[in-house]
Amino acid sequence: MKDRIIDHGLHCPRRRILKAILFVPSLVITIASAAFSQSEDGASVQPKQELDQPKRKGLTLSPDGDLAAELIVLFGNEGPGSLIKIWSVNPRELLQQFRVPGTAHVCAFSPDGSTLVTADITGNLARESTIRAWDLSKGTGRELDTCIGRICKFVFTGDGSQLAALVEVGLLEAFPLQEETGVACVSQVKVWQLADEREVLNINIADPRGAKVALWPPVRGAEARKRFGEVVRKFVPKELSFSSDGQQLITKTDAGLRTVYNSQTGKTLSSQTSVAQASDKWDEEAAQK
Repeated sequence: MKDRIIDHGLHCPRRRILKAILFVPSLVITIASAAFSQSEDGASVQPKQELDQPKRKGLTLSPDGDLAAELIVLFGNEGPGSLIKIWSVNPRELLQQFRVPGTAHVCAFSPDGSTLVTADITGNLARESTIRAWDLSKGTGRELDTCIGRICKFVFTGDGSQLAALVEVGLLEAFPLQEETGVACVSQVKVWQLADEREVLNINIADPRGAKVALWPPVRGAEARKRFGEVVRKFVPKELSFSSDGQQLITKTDAGLRTVYNSQTGKTLSSQTSVAQASDKWDEEAAQK
C-alpha cells in the first residue's frame, strides 16, 4: 500500500470518542429481544447487560433510513471479537452478520447505503485500529488499512468517492506514532480515494512547538500526561467534514481552531488561528493557572 504522508506542525487541530449511535427523532427500533429506543433527552436506551452477554454499541442508520448497523462486542464465552449486524428497518429483520477479531467501535454507511465501513481495535494500552469495508450487496468484506490509535469518526464525500477517518491518539500511542512519522504527531487524518484504495493520504496533526511527548523517565509521567492533555485540547481536532464538492477537508478543535486541507494533497489551505497566536493563547492561559 502506497502512503502519502503530509506533516502539519503549523496549523494543528483533536479528540472525541464518538459513540456509534445515530437515532432519527421519534424512531423506535426493536430488534430481536433487545429494545433500542430514543428517550426524551435524545439518549439511547439499551437493555441491561448480564455478565456473559455481549455488549451492544447501538445503531447507526443508513442515509435513507432503510438499514441499521449494530456493533456488538463479545466477551466471556462468546468472545473475543465483535459482531457487525445489518438490519432492515421496515420490516425489522436481520440481513447480514459479520465477525471481526477486535473491538468494533465506530461505523458509517456510504451515501448510497451499499457499503459499510467499520473500525475495530486491538490492544489495551497502545491500541491499533483495523479499518474494513463491507460490500452489503455481496456480503463480503475487505481490509482497507491499519493505524496506530483509535478511529473516532468516518466521513464520506457526498458522491461516496472519498472516505476520511479521524484518528484519536492516546498518550501511550503518541510515542510509537511519533517514532513512525518522525514528527511530534498527536493525531492523524487518513483519506482514501476509493477508486484506488492502495493509495492513502496521511495528514499528521502535530504539536506546533515541535516538541515530542516525553514518556521517560517515569517520574515525568504526570508532567507528560498534563502536557499531552493540553495539546489535545488546543490543537487536536474533534470534528471532521468534507466540503460539498469533496475538494476540502475541514477540522475543528475544542479550542476553536479551524483548519482546511486539500483532500487530494493534504496541503493546508487556511487556518483560523496562526501558530503564533495559538501558542500565545496557550502561554497566556498557562500563566493564569
